[in-house]
Amino acid sequence: MLYRLKNGNFANVNAYAINKLAPRSYFIPFTDREKARDIALEEERYASDAVRCLSGEWDFLFIENPADLPDPFDTDSVTFDRVNVPSCWQFTGYAKPFYLNARYPFKADPPRIPIIKAEPYHLGVKLINPVDAYNNIGIYRLFFDVPEDDKTRKLSFLGVCSSLDVYINGKFVGYSEGSHNTAEFNVDPYLVPGKNELICMVRRWCNGTYLECQDMFRNNGIFRDVLLYETPKENICDYEIVTEKTEKGYNLTVKTYVENPSGGTVSVELECEGKTYTQSSTSSETTSFFFADLPVREWSAESPVLYPLLFGLNDYYFRAEIGFKTIVIRDAVYYFNGKPIKMLGVNHHDTSPTAGYVMTVKELEKDARLMKQFNVNCVRTSHYPPDPVFLRYCDRYGLYVVDEADIETHGMDNNPWGINGISNNLMYRHLYWDRVQRMYFRDRNHPSICMWSLGNESGGFKCQDYCYRNLKKFTSIPIHYEGVIHTRRKAYDVRSEMYTPISFMRRRLRRAIALHNRCYKPYFLCEYAHAMGVGPGSLHDYYNLFMQSNHYMGGCIWEWADHAVLHKDGTYTYGGDHGEYVHDGNFCVDGLFYPDRTPSRSAYEMKNVYRPVRARFNGKELRLTNTRYFTDTSDITMKILVRADEKIVSETTKNIVIEPQKTFAYTPVLPVSDNIDIVVYYLNKETREEIAFENLIVKEDLDKSPATKRKLKELLTITKRTYNVEVNGYDVEISDKDKNFRYVFNKKSCTFTVLETGGVNFVNTEPTNRHGVVGSYTELFRAPFDNDRYPQIMWRTQGVDTYSIKPKFIRTEKKSNAFVIYVGFRYKSNRILATETDRISVFPNGTILYDVFFTPWFLTFLGRIGKTFEWNKELTRANWFGRGPGESYPDFKEATKLGSYSADVSEEEPYIYPQHNGTMSDVRHASVTDEDGGKGIVFKAYKHPFYWTAKHYTEREADKWTHREEMQNLPATFTTIDGFWRGVGSASCGPLPLFIYTLSGSPFRQYHYRFSLNPFNDEEPADTLDPEQERELKEFLTEEGLDDNE
Repeated sequence: MLYRLKNGNFANVNAYAINKLAPRSYFIPFTDREKARDIALEEERYASDAVRCLSGEWDFLFIENPADLPDPFDTDSVTFDRVNVPSCWQFTGYAKPFYLNARYPFKADPPRIPIIKAEPYHLGVKLINPVDAYNNIGIYRLFFDVPEDDKTRKLSFLGVCSSLDVYINGKFVGYSEGSHNTAEFNVDPYLVPGKNELICMVRRWCNGTYLECQDMFRNNGIFRDVLLYETPKENICDYEIVTEKTEKGYNLTVKTYVENPSGGTVSVELECEGKTYTQSSTSSETTSFFFADLPVREWSAESPVLYPLLFGLNDYYFRAEIGFKTIVIRDAVYYFNGKPIKMLGVNHHDTSPTAGYVMTVKELEKDARLMKQFNVNCVRTSHYPPDPVFLRYCDRYGLYVVDEADIETHGMDNNPWGINGISNNLMYRHLYWDRVQRMYFRDRNHPSICMWSLGNESGGFKCQDYCYRNLKKFTSIPIHYEGVIHTRRKAYDVRSEMYTPISFMRRRLRRAIALHNRCYKPYFLCEYAHAMGVGPGSLHDYYNLFMQSNHYMGGCIWEWADHAVLHKDGTYTYGGDHGEYVHDGNFCVDGLFYPDRTPSRSAYEMKNVYRPVRARFNGKELRLTNTRYFTDTSDITMKILVRADEKIVSETTKNIVIEPQKTFAYTPVLPVSDNIDIVVYYLNKETREEIAFENLIVKEDLDKSPATKRKLKELLTITKRTYNVEVNGYDVEISDKDKNFRYVFNKKSCTFTVLETGGVNFVNTEPTNRHGVVGSYTELFRAPFDNDRYPQIMWRTQGVDTYSIKPKFIRTEKKSNAFVIYVGFRYKSNRILATETDRISVFPNGTILYDVFFTPWFLTFLGRIGKTFEWNKELTRANWFGRGPGESYPDFKEATKLGSYSADVSEEEPYIYPQHNGTMSDVRHASVTDEDGGKGIVFKAYKHPFYWTAKHYTEREADKWTHREEMQNLPATFTTIDGFWRGVGSASCGPLPLFIYTLSGSPFRQYHYRFSLNPFNDEEPADTLDPEQERELKEFLTEEGLDDNE
């Protein structure tokens, strides 16, 4: 069959919607009443006898160069491939995946679009592979049969990128832009009884591409289901739900819109609190049904109460699930059902590692379910309307939805037009409004919708003003658009920002309080806490700030899941791995979950920060606060563990019913101890699954802990022991009388080159570290986190990644109770970075006590201060008492708790882009041993806990790797004791760490930390000290300078 496919629709700014039907609500009708009422949501779309899902195998022709498109196009002479619909042709082998963040894949010159191929990329960048720059075309064909009947048929495309020309039986049906909006066409005039040929032409780029510059892989194809509605000519084509709160309950108005009304009976049946309310009326174009003072329970994310509503006309039925809510803004506070709720949210893209934009109903349900499991209560559909079934799951599971229009012109920011270039050009206002209204009319009946969003990062404000005024005519739900904050409009219904530093927000809040709480709009962070790689840091600080004022609505973390391409060999790739001629690297790998929805440590951090109950210990009482607004804690069981001196001394399970926003005081029985902490687990009462936990430090004095007392008691026996010191050139050998241990200190490198016990030297004598040092060295560099985007620039500029070590032996002192070594170090790159003095005390029992005094010299963004030891590779087990089980850092440790943990040194958090990971914080003592635990090195913290890392590679290796598959272990084991660490922050896109989590790089600040190490010793001294030993201990601490109060 012949087709004239060549047309200029894709390049015509006024041709965004040709013959498209008006937008309407999404629903699936059935001819069977019971089936319509009872069908499972995951089956609904595919089990209807009134809607035919055309998804499946289609014929497909990929035209790389659009100049090769035949005219006319004869389907009988073309050889088609077969592909599955929905799919993206970048994921079916026809083109390569292509990732960009905030740029267009062609030179921006609106309204002009590349007809054949992109010009050499702007800013003088040469195309790497010109073939990849063609404006490809995909031709889809499907044959389907239509019986001879009097039904009407609508063809519905739920998602096509970027443009869609539809043809049936040789005739042009219509054209659509707006990739994530539903496009529907009346196909009655084009169908014939029997076999029909459907042709869909999809282009890589069209004029609408200027409005779809979102941070994601730029995919193409029919990526959502294609539906064929087959209904009587007289049918309900749309409906609308309007609710109004009254003194006795809620009034409900149900409006139905009927096509071709011809005397049929429209019925609605509402099931409400055990009663069934039914009304019917003769069909008309618009029919309203009114239900007064319904005794309903309100819908909220905490209690997502839905009421089934069944529609019927001419033996065709469909189901809706409705909820009742009120939203008002009063005195710059957002009230949901009368409460100033907090939106603890995430940003969600439709993304699959194996299919791109394609997500199945089961995958969408899984995302919604995981959000609830991880204590999320809000989702922003960044940056386009989702598959409508996702909103159905948000209704059911209870998620507040910020529904966002498919508009982003971020790429305009990278050319002379500027970010406002399109949004302030009213020529585009109808394109903007088309996308906004199609979102609104499709989704307006979902109770989960809490805000409408006019798009993302598009500057403005003229086209947004046009959309705002139009949308306000239809809805009372607040309208959001972050980009307007940068214009003189400042805000629409809420003030929205992204990645605002906490310090700025605090100043703004103080200013508002000074002005007697005069904020002019509620404040919402539509994006915050960029979850790229390790981090984000300070989630708990943001949460605490949200809770300080009702003006703060909360925010949405960026973002839900990593974007990456999964290959058959199990590897992931990101921007630049596919030969893209322009790309933005791994910036797409920025989710709380890995692409396959395995939670990362970031997800667990969020889960604990977003916990529904919060505990605080005031010195006597454990005060438990229910942070919910609508429901009590009758569904939560609280398990309270009290630990003293590293041992659990009591465990209490409580089923405490705390009313919303109320606090319950519980007095736990605490033992007499100087080291006490409490762990509170919040469990689902029914399933016993963990909702969250928190760890409260009641008392802490490391120098009075059992582990420290055991170590000090060992040291107290030194007067009964003797040790030998022999000097041989640069080597100083220290051993005890019976040669149980033998240590060799090299005065040239100022490190221990031999740490031998039981005939085994644990030091790796063939070093693999960059410095070539046998033994240990101070580590200032960390393989940058993704969130070290800005600090790492300074590190590399200052040479923190390449510094050299200049050791200086100072002197030794042989005392009766210890052999003390004093050494100094200078760390130098293009200038002196820092100096250090170490006081190393070797005791007759084999204990080595390090006192490290470190002075930075104007080290900007100092990342860490620690001592790395290189051991033999046989030491493969890491054990510690500190925070675990996963990594933690100063501003990233809400998902960890104190305890005893053990792991293989090779265990890694599987970040797609390698970076430093695996550091454990608040560690009291640790060890690295062989597999059997029979030998190894024991470390102990003094005064304050240390940070602990055990790896089979160094920071320099990790810094070189760009994919996790490149990671290789060295024939050694590296343990690092860090006295100080810089926080994580979220500076991959957001703010740097808060000041309290940073390290001063000033020469006026000296850092001192202390720890001991021992080659593994099986002897276990008694846990307690008698009074005489206590006295002796105090004298010893004073003599050795171990009792100073830093």
